[in-house]
Amino acid sequence: MTTEVLVTGGSGFLAAHVIVRLLEGGHSVRTTVRSRSREADVRAMVRAGGVDAEDRLTVVEADLTADAG
Repeated sequence: MTTEVLVTGGSGFLAAHVIVRLLEGGHSVRTTVRSRSREADVRAMVRAGGVDAEDRLTVVEADLTADAG
């Protein structure tokens, strides 16, 4: 059974390392970014960490200025 883990602030240095470790451990990861334009950065950091995230990494935009975010 695969566990999905939420990692907030996915474009940050520490979050990228956490995401890589979780993916290496076989987990699915959902992460938040403030701007959708940072998704490519997150995916590049994960690749640089030696992991092919495939469809196990979901990136969502979290608007911190709105209740819906």
